Amino acid sequence: MRTFPLLWSLVALGGSALASRVALAQMMNPPIPESQAAPVTATPGWAQSRVGIELSLAGPNSLLGGGIGYQPSRWVELMLWAGYDTATANGTTDVAYAEASITTATGMARARIWPMERHSVVVDTGFGITNYSMSANGRGTQPSNLSDSIDYRRKGSPGLANIGVGYGYRSNSEFRIAVILGALVHTNKLKSGTVTSSGTFTEFDRENLRTQLDDTSDKLTQVRAYLEVSIGFLF
Repeated sequence: MRTFPLLWSLVALGGSALASRVALAQMMNPPIPESQAAPVTATPGWAQSRVGIELSLAGPNSLLGGGIGYQPSRWVELMLWAGYDTATANGTTDVAYAEASITTATGMARARIWPMERHSVVVDTGFGITNYSMSANGRGTQPSNLSDSIDYRRKGSPGLANIGVGYGYRSNSEFRIAVILGALVHTNKLKSGTVTSSGTFTEFDRENLRTQLDDTSDKLTQVRAYLEVSIGFLF
Protein backbone atom coordinates (compact mmCIF):
# COMPACT_ATOMS: atom_id res chain seq x y z
CA MET A 1 0.00 0.00 0.00
CA ARG A 2 2.97 2.30 0.50
CA THR A 3 4.01 1.88 -3.10
CA PHE A 4 1.45 4.38 -4.45
CA PRO A 5 2.42 7.35 -2.24
CA LEU A 6 6.03 6.81 -3.15
CA LEU A 7 5.17 6.63 -6.83
CA TRP A 8 3.14 9.84 -6.70
CA SER A 9 6.01 11.58 -4.94
CA LEU A 10 8.43 10.60 -7.71
CA VAL A 11 6.01 11.79 -10.40
CA ALA A 12 5.50 15.14 -8.65
CA LEU A 13 9.25 15.56 -8.21
CA GLY A 14 9.89 14.82 -11.90
CA GLY A 15 7.14 17.22 -13.05
CA SER A 16 8.54 20.01 -10.88
CA ALA A 17 12.02 19.48 -12.29
CA LEU A 18 10.70 19.54 -15.89
CA ALA A 19 8.76 22.79 -15.25
CA SER A 20 11.87 24.38 -13.79
CA ARG A 21 13.95 23.42 -16.83
CA VAL A 22 11.30 24.83 -19.23
CA ALA A 23 11.13 28.11 -17.29
CA LEU A 24 14.93 28.36 -17.32
CA ALA A 25 15.04 27.77 -21.07
CA GLN A 26 12.45 30.49 -21.66
CA MET A 27 14.44 32.94 -19.58
CA MET A 28 17.63 32.18 -21.51
CA ASN A 29 15.94 32.22 -24.92
CA PRO A 30 13.04 34.69 -24.77
CA PRO A 31 10.62 34.58 -27.72
CA ILE A 32 11.36 37.09 -30.47
CA PRO A 33 8.43 39.52 -30.72
CA GLU A 34 6.70 39.71 -34.06
CA SER A 35 7.62 42.85 -35.97
CA GLN A 36 4.79 45.35 -36.15
CA ALA A 37 4.10 46.69 -39.64
CA ALA A 38 4.16 50.47 -39.95
CA PRO A 39 0.68 51.91 -40.39
CA VAL A 40 -0.18 52.65 -44.01
CA THR A 41 -1.11 56.32 -44.47
CA ALA A 42 -2.92 57.38 -47.64
CA THR A 43 -1.26 60.20 -49.53
CA PRO A 44 -3.65 63.20 -49.52
CA GLY A 45 -5.11 64.24 -52.84
CA TRP A 46 -3.39 67.61 -52.86
CA ALA A 47 0.00 65.87 -52.72
CA GLN A 48 -0.52 63.57 -55.71
CA SER A 49 -0.31 63.92 -59.47
CA ARG A 50 -3.93 63.98 -60.65
CA VAL A 51 -6.09 64.49 -63.74
CA GLY A 52 -9.79 65.35 -63.81
CA ILE A 53 -12.49 67.84 -64.67
CA GLU A 54 -13.11 71.43 -63.61
CA LEU A 55 -16.50 73.18 -63.64
CA SER A 56 -16.93 76.89 -63.07
CA LEU A 57 -19.61 79.52 -62.66
CA ALA A 58 -19.01 83.16 -63.69
CA GLY A 59 -15.45 82.58 -64.86
CA PRO A 60 -13.43 84.84 -67.18
CA ASN A 61 -15.79 86.26 -69.82
CA SER A 62 -18.30 83.46 -69.24
CA LEU A 63 -21.35 82.41 -67.30
CA LEU A 64 -20.64 78.68 -67.49
CA GLY A 65 -17.31 77.00 -68.06
CA GLY A 66 -15.37 73.81 -67.66
CA GLY A 67 -12.35 71.89 -68.80
CA ILE A 68 -9.62 69.38 -68.11
CA GLY A 69 -7.42 69.87 -65.06
CA TYR A 70 -3.97 68.39 -64.43
CA GLN A 71 -2.05 68.61 -61.17
CA PRO A 72 1.63 67.80 -61.84
CA SER A 73 2.65 68.68 -58.27
CA ARG A 74 1.04 69.75 -55.03
CA TRP A 75 1.68 73.42 -55.78
CA VAL A 76 0.46 73.74 -59.39
CA GLU A 77 -2.75 72.97 -61.27
CA LEU A 78 -3.00 73.41 -65.05
CA MET A 79 -6.23 73.66 -67.07
CA LEU A 80 -7.46 73.67 -70.63
CA TRP A 81 -10.67 75.59 -70.09
CA ALA A 82 -13.64 76.79 -72.18
CA GLY A 83 -16.52 79.10 -71.27
CA TYR A 84 -19.79 80.32 -72.77
CA ASP A 85 -21.96 83.38 -72.23
CA THR A 86 -24.63 85.53 -73.86
CA ALA A 87 -25.37 89.25 -73.79
CA THR A 88 -27.36 91.96 -75.59
CA ALA A 89 -26.62 95.41 -77.01
CA ASN A 90 -29.23 98.02 -77.88
CA GLY A 91 -29.09 100.76 -80.48
CA THR A 92 -31.67 103.54 -80.98
CA THR A 93 -31.73 106.40 -83.45
CA ASP A 94 -34.40 108.89 -84.52
CA VAL A 95 -35.64 106.49 -87.18
CA ALA A 96 -34.64 102.96 -86.10
CA TYR A 97 -34.26 100.55 -83.20
CA ALA A 98 -32.28 97.28 -82.97
CA GLU A 99 -31.29 94.87 -80.22
CA ALA A 100 -28.26 92.70 -80.91
CA SER A 101 -27.92 89.20 -79.51
CA ILE A 102 -24.35 88.40 -78.52
CA THR A 103 -22.79 84.99 -77.90
CA THR A 104 -19.28 84.51 -76.58
CA ALA A 105 -17.19 81.34 -76.66
CA THR A 106 -13.91 81.52 -74.76
CA GLY A 107 -10.95 79.15 -74.75
CA MET A 108 -8.05 79.54 -72.33
CA ALA A 109 -4.96 77.86 -70.96
CA ARG A 110 -4.96 78.51 -67.22
CA ALA A 111 -2.69 77.84 -64.26
CA ARG A 112 -3.43 77.90 -60.53
CA ILE A 113 -0.83 78.18 -57.81
CA TRP A 114 -1.64 76.60 -54.43
CA PRO A 115 1.13 77.79 -52.06
CA MET A 116 -0.49 75.94 -49.14
CA GLU A 117 -1.97 72.50 -48.77
CA ARG A 118 -5.57 71.81 -47.79
CA HIS A 119 -6.76 75.40 -47.15
CA SER A 120 -4.87 77.79 -49.38
CA VAL A 121 -4.67 81.14 -51.05
CA VAL A 122 -5.06 80.48 -54.79
CA VAL A 123 -3.49 82.54 -57.59
CA ASP A 124 -5.09 82.04 -61.01
CA THR A 125 -3.79 83.30 -64.36
CA GLY A 126 -4.27 82.42 -68.00
CA PHE A 127 -4.52 83.54 -71.60
CA GLY A 128 -6.65 82.65 -74.62
CA ILE A 129 -9.18 84.00 -77.11
CA THR A 130 -12.88 84.83 -77.12
CA ASN A 131 -15.07 84.54 -80.18
CA TYR A 132 -17.82 87.18 -80.29
CA SER A 133 -20.79 86.79 -82.61
CA MET A 134 -23.36 89.62 -82.70
CA SER A 135 -26.49 89.97 -84.81
CA ALA A 136 -29.52 92.26 -84.75
CA ASN A 137 -32.65 92.56 -86.88
CA GLY A 138 -33.90 96.13 -86.42
CA ARG A 139 -36.92 98.02 -87.63
CA GLY A 140 -38.05 101.53 -88.33
CA THR A 141 -39.65 103.59 -85.60
CA GLN A 142 -41.40 106.21 -87.72
CA PRO A 143 -44.84 105.84 -89.33
CA SER A 144 -43.19 106.12 -92.74
CA ASN A 145 -40.70 103.26 -92.22
CA LEU A 146 -42.32 100.78 -89.83
CA SER A 147 -42.07 98.06 -92.46
CA ASP A 148 -38.41 98.77 -93.25
CA SER A 149 -35.70 96.50 -91.81
CA ILE A 150 -32.14 97.20 -90.77
CA ASP A 151 -29.67 94.43 -89.88
CA TYR A 152 -26.45 94.56 -87.87
CA ARG A 153 -23.61 92.00 -87.81
CA ARG A 154 -20.33 91.99 -85.91
CA LYS A 155 -17.80 89.24 -85.30
CA GLY A 156 -14.30 88.97 -83.89
CA SER A 157 -11.90 86.86 -81.84
CA PRO A 158 -9.72 89.09 -79.68
CA GLY A 159 -7.12 87.71 -77.32
CA LEU A 160 -7.59 87.94 -73.57
CA ALA A 161 -5.77 87.29 -70.32
CA ASN A 162 -6.79 87.05 -66.69
CA ILE A 163 -5.26 87.32 -63.24
CA GLY A 164 -7.06 86.52 -60.01
CA VAL A 165 -6.61 85.56 -56.38
CA GLY A 166 -8.89 83.82 -53.94
CA TYR A 167 -9.44 80.94 -51.52
CA GLY A 168 -9.23 77.24 -52.29
CA TYR A 169 -9.93 73.99 -50.46
CA ARG A 170 -8.62 70.54 -51.45
CA SER A 171 -9.86 67.34 -49.81
CA ASN A 172 -7.86 64.16 -49.30
CA SER A 173 -9.72 62.65 -52.25
CA GLU A 174 -10.85 64.06 -55.60
CA PHE A 175 -12.87 67.10 -54.57
CA ARG A 176 -11.68 70.71 -54.55
CA ILE A 177 -13.32 74.13 -54.66
CA ALA A 178 -12.00 77.63 -55.26
CA VAL A 179 -13.50 81.13 -55.21
CA ILE A 180 -11.50 83.56 -57.36
CA LEU A 181 -11.80 87.34 -57.64
CA GLY A 182 -10.02 88.42 -60.79
CA ALA A 183 -9.66 90.87 -63.64
CA LEU A 184 -10.00 90.22 -67.36
CA VAL A 185 -8.31 92.22 -70.10
CA HIS A 186 -8.59 91.91 -73.89
CA THR A 187 -5.41 92.28 -75.88
CA ASN A 188 -7.09 93.86 -78.93
CA LYS A 189 -10.40 95.44 -79.96
CA LEU A 190 -13.19 94.18 -82.16
CA LYS A 191 -13.52 95.38 -85.72
CA SER A 192 -16.50 97.57 -86.52
CA GLY A 193 -19.79 95.91 -87.36
CA THR A 194 -21.67 96.08 -90.65
CA VAL A 195 -25.22 97.30 -91.25
CA THR A 196 -27.53 96.54 -94.16
CA SER A 197 -31.06 97.82 -94.65
CA SER A 198 -34.08 97.84 -96.87
CA GLY A 199 -36.59 100.58 -97.51
CA THR A 200 -35.98 104.25 -96.86
CA PHE A 201 -32.99 104.05 -94.47
CA THR A 202 -30.12 106.27 -95.60
CA GLU A 203 -26.38 105.81 -95.21
CA PHE A 204 -26.51 108.24 -92.32
CA ASP A 205 -29.19 106.11 -90.60
CA ARG A 206 -27.15 102.94 -91.03
CA GLU A 207 -23.94 104.54 -89.79
CA ASN A 208 -25.69 106.08 -86.80
CA LEU A 209 -27.14 102.73 -85.73
CA ARG A 210 -23.85 100.90 -86.32
CA THR A 211 -21.99 103.42 -84.14
CA GLN A 212 -24.44 102.99 -81.29
CA LEU A 213 -24.33 99.18 -81.38
CA ASP A 214 -20.53 99.16 -81.69
CA ASP A 215 -20.15 101.52 -78.73
CA THR A 216 -22.47 99.41 -76.59
CA SER A 217 -20.83 96.08 -77.47
CA ASP A 218 -17.33 97.55 -77.04
CA LYS A 219 -17.99 97.55 -73.30
CA LEU A 220 -17.54 93.77 -73.43
CA THR A 221 -13.86 94.20 -74.27
CA GLN A 222 -13.10 96.67 -71.49
CA VAL A 223 -11.17 95.62 -68.39
CA ARG A 224 -13.69 93.84 -66.20
CA ALA A 225 -13.77 92.10 -62.84
CA TYR A 226 -15.22 88.64 -62.31
CA LEU A 227 -16.02 86.45 -59.31
CA GLU A 228 -15.63 82.80 -60.19
CA VAL A 229 -16.72 79.72 -58.26
CA SER A 230 -14.82 76.65 -59.45
CA ILE A 231 -15.38 73.00 -58.49
CA GLY A 232 -12.99 70.25 -59.49
CA PHE A 233 -12.83 66.45 -59.33
CA LEU A 234 -9.27 65.27 -59.96
CA PHE A 235 -8.62 61.54 -59.81
